[in-house]
Amino acid sequence: MSQNMKRARLFESKDLIIAILIAIIIIGTIFKIQHWPFERELNFISIISIGLISFFTGLNHFLTSNRSNLDSIGHLIVLLLTSIQLNKLILFTKMIGLSNLLFLLTLIWILISTIFLIRRKIKLQIAKGQIIILSGIGCLIGEIVLRTKHLPMAGILSILGLLLIMIGLIIRFSTEKHTTKTK
Repeated sequence: MSQNMKRARLFESKDLIIAILIAIIIIGTIFKIQHWPFERELNFISIISIGLISFFTGLNHFLTSNRSNLDSIGHLIVLLLTSIQLNKLILFTKMIGLSNLLFLLTLIWILISTIFLIRRKIKLQIAKGQIIILSGIGCLIGEIVLRTKHLPMAGILSILGLLLIMIGLIIRFSTEKHTTKTK
């Protein structure tokens, strides 16, 4: 098997790998709620791994000549979410600037993806994973807003957002696998 085939197979399965790492973050969050040991280590390793995978897939995306603006904005959103989650875990500083940028990029991404789905008339089965991921990102943005305002329920929104993103990634991975097998 050639090196390009191995690299392509790795980038095809990144959704599944990130979904597994998000499951580890959810387990770490449950460890934190229950005051069990090793919750910080679980979350730290998972967030760093997601950040590295997102960075390298984003780098691969930006090095290709035929890239879409929608995917470029999506990669920036994932990197911003990862940096905010890592800052929340380590530094506990206010992330107003990054959260406002995340909110703006997410609105632009929603607008572009809605226009793209309307113009292309994509089947709902293909867009179902993206819709679930988008609602998970919305929950994570709500969690960031609640944490900056020191309001309750931020942890529940965090778990719900991560769970929705994990489910959306699994759905997107399975539909991409199914569509590539039928071609």
